[in-house]
Amino acid sequence: MAKYKVLGYSLAIRDNENGYPNLYLDTSLQNSASNVSQRQYRIVSDTRHPDIMQIHNHLSSGFQSAMQNGLSVEISEFKERMYLFIKTPTSAQMQYSGCMEK
Repeated sequence: MAKYKVLGYSLAIRDNENGYPNLYLDTSLQNSASNVSQRQYRIVSDTRHPDIMQIHNHLSSGFQSAMQNGLSVEISEFKERMYLFIKTPTSAQMQYSGCMEK
């Protein structure tokens, strides 16, 4: 898993144009080589995490804590299964259904 400092983030729940709410996580992340990248992740609810608002709250508190305390988040993507693995300073690694949009 890659570690990133969080320079900025925003979260929004929007309809995916098929009638289902998706959570969009827009980030500004800095890796260990000090390279900065802008990324957007799209996360959907599933049987493991059926409440999109709980996912929102988990990521919001974790990314906010990372920013305020200069700590890192860890993010990896399993593209073949459309899974995101995210670890924040406030929680253990979580597996979400989703992908990186850009």
